[in-house]
Amino acid sequence: MRNFSNRFIISGVVIIVGVMIAGLMQISSNKEQALEDSSNQKDTTLEQPVIGSEGEVSDVVVEPITDTEQSQTKVFTVVGKNFSFDQSEIRAQKGDTVKIIFKNEEGFHDLVLDEFNAKTSRLSVGESAEIEFVADKTGSFEYYCSVGTHRQMGMKGLLIVE
Repeated sequence: MRNFSNRFIISGVVIIVGVMIAGLMQISSNKEQALEDSSNQKDTTLEQPVIGSEGEVSDVVVEPITDTEQSQTKVFTVVGKNFSFDQSEIRAQKGDTVKIIFKNEEGFHDLVLDEFNAKTSRLSVGESAEIEFVADKTGSFEYYCSVGTHRQMGMKGLLIVE
């Protein structure tokens, strides 16, 4: 009988040790997988300590700027003559900053773009002016000369924002 109880105890101990070893192996495997997963992820946030007015330090998370948030500045030179602009069409992308340099070579003209509230002053021969705005909507927008009937005479063009 005694031999039976010793075998029973030894079998129990072996089972318990086996379960403990299997559990430790599973925990180790989970830790390795977690470390591998975290090393494959790119952390794009930066934590920077900030010192407050009373000398205390706190962490501030700075979010990165993505490429989609960046815009370009598009610069166009448009020359005005009697009764036309040298460019009948200019193009930009939504979100771009648009800078139009208007040069007047003949007569007395301006350049107006109503939808973006952009307008040069009226210029005499040889003068130039600039307007700048953000193309925050898509579509085709007419720019024109507002002097007299110049617009009706064909002094106009299109800004196309895609």
